[in-house]
Amino acid sequence: ERFRSWYSWLVLSLAVCAQMGGFVVMTPQVFMNYRLKSVEHLPWRALTYQAINTFIDDVFTLCIRMPEIQKYGVFRDDIIFIICCVQRWLYRKPSA
Repeated sequence: ERFRSWYSWLVLSLAVCAQMGGFVVMTPQVFMNYRLKSVEHLPWRALTYQAINTFIDDVFTLCIRMPEIQKYGVFRDDIIFIICCVQRWLYRKPSA
């Protein structure tokens, strides 16, 4: 049996919903970049701070013991950050 009780199932289900909700909240920026075919409107200073925060989260995820679902939640930030970096490369303006 995978779960000890209904309470452990409920806690895991709520954690998965929270992680999915966090991912959904971060995706509108990716879709807006795709729709506009531009990343000129992005605040790159804020994105730099997000990159530093993501790196620190990754380091602590590897150092601290935690449930697997929490580890997956940390890596969702990496996925969105990598997509934003690829979009920055794809939609860059040509040098004048």
